[in-house]
Amino acid sequence: MYEMTIDMDNLAKGADVEVDGLGLFKNGETVEVSDEDAENFRLRHQRVEHTFDEEGKLHVEVSPGPTLLEAFRGVDGVEVSVKKEQKPQGNPPKGGAE
Repeated sequence: MYEMTIDMDNLAKGADVEVDGLGLFKNGETVEVSDEDAENFRLRHQRVEHTFDEEGKLHVEVSPGPTLLEAFRGVDGVEVSVKKEQKPQGNPPKGGAE
């Protein structure tokens, strides 16, 4: 799970900001991005490279796209962090299955 904050100074708070592969976000808000959505983002940005060998045969290689952390590192107005899983509050149930 990730947390993504988009806060661009040149846009009004609450303005729609589209992130290719993730959808629309509101400027100034922090949202959770599921692991599944993060993986779909990576798939959306994968690279397909075509090369030919000496015999003229085509070779296709697929390279994974960047992770969310890689894609937005150093991008002004966008902050992405890994959200730590929260442990359940309170006492664990007694008499669990053995």
